[in-house]
Amino acid sequence: MRTSTDGNTVYLAIMRGWAGTYRNNIEVQSDLEKKFGQAEGQVTVRGLANGSWQVEKIHRKVRNLGTMEAQGKTLSFPLDPAYAGEVQMYRLRRIPPQQGFTKTANPN
Repeated sequence: MRTSTDGNTVYLAIMRGWAGTYRNNIEVQSDLEKKFGQAEGQVTVRGLANGSWQVEKIHRKVRNLGTMEAQGKTLSFPLDPAYAGEVQMYRLRRIPPQQGFTKTANPN
């Protein structure tokens, strides 16, 4: 996890573990699929400012997961299905709270 100095952008790298060893061990994706299949997951990020965050997957199948709310300085979101040893990278951007709204009188 890397956070910008202002705390408004967070980068996450999440890796699905597997029973193999990392040293001198490279497996072909088709072999991993046969051995372990894909698995979904859930990630929980702690220590974020409460409020709205834009969540984007920025690796492989790039996509916007939408705006999610951090409550109690915690944000959770689902991970895409991943192969054993696969890394997924995400960017979270804080959406600043809206300020300066004034209530207008009802013209009717």
